[in-house]
Amino acid sequence: MIDHAFFEARKLLENVTPLKTDCGLLCDHACCKPSEDAGQGVWLFPQEECEDMAWGKKGDTCLPVTRIKAKILLCDGLCDRESRPFQCRIFPLVPFFSKKRSEWDVRM
Repeated sequence: MIDHAFFEARKLLENVTPLKTDCGLLCDHACCKPSEDAGQGVWLFPQEECEDMAWGKKGDTCLPVTRIKAKILLCDGLCDRESRPFQCRIFPLVPFFSKKRSEWDVRM
C-alpha cells in the first residue's frame, strides 16, 4: 500500500532551502557522509524502498535501539536532488520506529 501522505510530505520539503544551490556546499555534504552518530548511509523509509535511486547502492541494515530491519542507501554525495530520500530532506533528524505506538516518527 502506498502512503500518499508520505510522498506529499517529501514534496513539501523539496525546495525549502532558501539557497538556489546545493545546501551540501555549506556543510560539506554532512548528510551524505558516515558519522559516529548517523552511521553509514541513509535509512530509507518503507515507501522509498522500491524507488529507483540509481546514483546510490541499496543495502540491508538494522535501526539502532529497535533493531528493526530496514533498507539503507549508500551514496557518494552526488545524488539526484529531486529524488533524494526523505532522510536527506530532514537532516539532521532521523527516522524512528516506535514499537509502543507501532508507527514511524522522526527524532534528533
